[in-house]
Amino acid sequence: MLSIWSFAVGQTQLGLVMKAVSFPIRTLSTKITIVVCSVALVIAILISAFNYVHLRKVILDTTIEGLAGETRLLAQKFASNYHELKNDAFVIAQAPPILELVRAMDNNDVKAFDGLSSDQWRKRLEAVFASIMSSRPHYTQIRYIGVADGGRELVRTNRVGDHFEHVGIDQMQQKMDEPYFSGAQSVGRNGVYFSEITYNREYGQVQQSKIPTLRAAVPVLDGDGRFFGIIVINANYEKLLALAFQDSLPEKGAFSVNNAGDYLEYQKDGQLGRLEFHEDYTRTPPVIINKFKNLTVDEASHQDDDGVSYFVKLNVNPANPSAFLGIVLCVPSAELMTPAYVVLRNSLIFSLGLIVLSAIMAALFAHRLTKPLRAMTKTVRSANVTTALVGLPVALKDEIGDLARAFSQLANDLTESRAKANAVLETIVDGIITITEDGMIETCNPACYFVFGYRADEIIGKNIELLAPELEKAKLDECLSALCASGGRYATGVGHHIMGRRKDGSVFPMSLAIGEVNFLGKRLFTSVVRDITEQKNNEIERETLIEKLVRSNEELDEFAHIAAHDLKEPLRAIHNHSSFLIEDYEDKLDEAGKKRLHRVQYLTKRMGQLISDLFYFSRLGREEASIEYTDVGAIISDIELTMKDTLEENRVTLLRPLPLPSIYCDRVRATEMFRNLIVNAIKYNDKVSKTVEVGYHAETNVFHVKDNGIGIDHQYHDLIFKLFKRLNTSKQFSEGTGAGLTFVHKIVSQQGGTIWLESEADVGTTFFFTLAERKAA
Repeated sequence: MLSIWSFAVGQTQLGLVMKAVSFPIRTLSTKITIVVCSVALVIAILISAFNYVHLRKVILDTTIEGLAGETRLLAQKFASNYHELKNDAFVIAQAPPILELVRAMDNNDVKAFDGLSSDQWRKRLEAVFASIMSSRPHYTQIRYIGVADGGRELVRTNRVGDHFEHVGIDQMQQKMDEPYFSGAQSVGRNGVYFSEITYNREYGQVQQSKIPTLRAAVPVLDGDGRFFGIIVINANYEKLLALAFQDSLPEKGAFSVNNAGDYLEYQKDGQLGRLEFHEDYTRTPPVIINKFKNLTVDEASHQDDDGVSYFVKLNVNPANPSAFLGIVLCVPSAELMTPAYVVLRNSLIFSLGLIVLSAIMAALFAHRLTKPLRAMTKTVRSANVTTALVGLPVALKDEIGDLARAFSQLANDLTESRAKANAVLETIVDGIITITEDGMIETCNPACYFVFGYRADEIIGKNIELLAPELEKAKLDECLSALCASGGRYATGVGHHIMGRRKDGSVFPMSLAIGEVNFLGKRLFTSVVRDITEQKNNEIERETLIEKLVRSNEELDEFAHIAAHDLKEPLRAIHNHSSFLIEDYEDKLDEAGKKRLHRVQYLTKRMGQLISDLFYFSRLGREEASIEYTDVGAIISDIELTMKDTLEENRVTLLRPLPLPSIYCDRVRATEMFRNLIVNAIKYNDKVSKTVEVGYHAETNVFHVKDNGIGIDHQYHDLIFKLFKRLNTSKQFSEGTGAGLTFVHKIVSQQGGTIWLESEADVGTTFFFTLAERKAA
């Protein structure tokens, strides 16, 4: 149905494709023209499609409405033929010979007042039958069938060619078993029964002529209303239908179809096909026949690719509601859609004209629109990359002006960036060399002269191996090969040291870093070289100093051990001799002498503790830390257990408000740190009930040790971590050497943490510290 539409659209699309193939789309003007033409084409197609669809709907609705009326009129013609058949049967049933024959047979074959016999009345009835059949060419037989003797025929007239045959009494057949006999008997006085369409049978056999026959049967009643017999008119069903078509001569193709599937086709040129009987089809019924044969409604329309059809159903047999005769009128698509095709063709012609006009206008507009762009392109192509662009249409207020301004800014930025890059390359102290995949030098910066002694023109185009001594060429080749094979993932970085060779042949150490860069599809490698002669000399000097420092530390450690041992010997002697003097001469010494000897004992004991602390402090920074996963809560529990007597003696309560964490640290030094802080908190506390709190702040990862002691003045917060620095020398707080907090500070520092304090006089002091966790080795 849409063949013309599909062909037109296909031709248009093919034309566009051929144009696109014929000449490439290179210019903006061409693209604008094609876009405009495409938009015009799409709009034209949409408008044409809308008009076509709308017109098609209007045509279909109008055609169906008109087709319905024509089909109903044609159906009435068929209905009138059935009514004519019915009326003829009623006329015969009421004819005087029928009634007189009934009376004669009731009166023993003689009528009382005129004396005519039943045979005479049969003759008169045969004349009536012949008269009616002569005016009805489609009637093939009329019969009068009685009830008696098994429904034997009483009068029968057959059509034989152009004349009529009156069948003798001896050839009459019994018809009581025929469906139309019982059917006529059941319809009542004014009813008629139409049989199904079958081939005519005589003596139970189908006649050789195989005439599809329709039978109309009406009952015959005697004077008392008793059922006496039936009148049966046999009609050639094909001629009956053909007569209706010939009388109406419809201008459209038509079909008649009944409930059994018997159909007759009428062509619009007046040609009639043969009746296709359902028991003996000579060709497959059209799809439309099967569709309408099974409909339950009285009227319906149908649309398909072949055309539009309308169906009207006639209920021709009141005694059998399922029996019907259907009339179908058809209009083919070609005839139906001719106006729509004309509109579509005109729309396509208009569309092509619109597209041509759009192309011309678009080409002119695009040429004018792109004129500044062409001028801009010419300016850019003729400009020097080292100078600013001049002559761009930056004054325009449209998008082209925006593009020109943006391009001008980009060019200026590029020029500035190029100048900065050149300035960096000119002034950087490292040599930068660009080489190809095969190791040929493409560019180098001025610093290469100071590194290698070569000018740029002396090494550009030469192999990079020129800058390396013979022993280092294999290592350099290995670096380049690994970089090429890895696709740029491998590179030697700063710290990869090889030997370089200057122009004068001297060899020097240098660091080399190589990286890959893809420039316009070309694979290049950029190497950065640096003369590290001074760095190597510094490394040698550093190694020498480290060796000297190691020896010095070892000597100092040995000295500290010897000094601690040798210094403690005379102290122990002085302490022992003073003890002997007190024991041996206690009764001879006065109080002043005893006091001085006790003072000597205290000072020697204190001097020994100072020497021990000094020795411990000297070893604290040199011993390797043993890092392990440590439960801080377990450390505090261990300290509390070992100091149980001290805590009870000094009435100290050790508090832990929250559970303490487990961290990676040196367990021994962490224990020493917490013990020193707790001992310090107990020592400098004059309260009767002393409290020491150990806590941890998970949000900040900070530990704290808090007491309610005498506090520390703010001016001394930085002095308390100095070795042997005691702020309170009163006799009440004379215990200790002043080294405990120094040990704490050093242990925290070795753990990567920090320590600080907050304090208020007579309220207490809180030491805060962090311990940076380090994983165990």
